[in-house]
Amino acid sequence: MLSKSIRTHLARFCVGELDPQTFESWVCEDVGIEDELGHGVYLDLAAADYRGRDVGGVRELCERVLDEHHPGMLKRYRVTRILESMIPGGPALLPALRQLVGLYHQGYEFIPIEFVGYESETDSIPGPKRVSEKP
Repeated sequence: MLSKSIRTHLARFCVGELDPQTFESWVCEDVGIEDELGHGVYLDLAAADYRGRDVGGVRELCERVLDEHHPGMLKRYRVTRILESMIPGGPALLPALRQLVGLYHQGYEFIPIEFVGYESETDSIPGPKRVSEKP
């Protein structure tokens, strides 16, 4: 079982809350991470190129590690963060609702089907305005 600190760092990196360079610094500075993750996983994380092509592979590795040690934790974390962003309401509500429905259709069955119904009622509401480069 992974410590809460390691679970949180891995999850935050997987969902994009931690940028690759911050995650790399954490991997290299945390002295207990190798013992918890194992030498092979730690080596893969420490040797990765966080400024280039390895970032996607590292995210996949982190997802696999979380799923091995805590099945379903990353899905719950992702949904929780979206739900928390909905609490204040306002302009973030509609994009968050659409994210939830997207996850539901990707197999996140624990998201209540009611969100799909709510989202279907918003079809006539346009998404965020796109800024045109031409005036």
